[in-house]
Amino acid sequence: MDGTTLAGAAAIPTLGLDWRIDAVGNLDGDGRDELIWRNYANGRNVRWVMNGGEIVSGADIATPLPNPNWEIRGAIDINYDGLDDLVWVNTASSESVAWLMQGSTLIASQPLSPLPSASWSLTV
Repeated sequence: MDGTTLAGAAAIPTLGLDWRIDAVGNLDGDGRDELIWRNYANGRNVRWVMNGGEIVSGADIATPLPNPNWEIRGAIDINYDGLDDLVWVNTASSESVAWLMQGSTLIASQPLSPLPSASWSLTV
């Protein structure tokens, strides 16, 4: 985008019906956003490093989290280290947690305050 004008677009491949892009963020600090995919059938999480519409590389993020109730709700720099982290919410229990990231590597898991009830939602 250039202000409110679309400067260009690119088609990217998909990974299949079980995969969903759950977040876009800069997990490696290079100034470019990556696509964060989650497979809700097997719990795998994958990071695609992008350069415009081109996939530069891809890597699994941490170990799979097979519980489909856990959803990535966004990427934001929780610990102010200049790298985006992943915010998760368990839609069944209202638990929330931040994964402190360094690229595709999970550095630490930080519990966040639980949502007041299942009727509440958290999006970053």
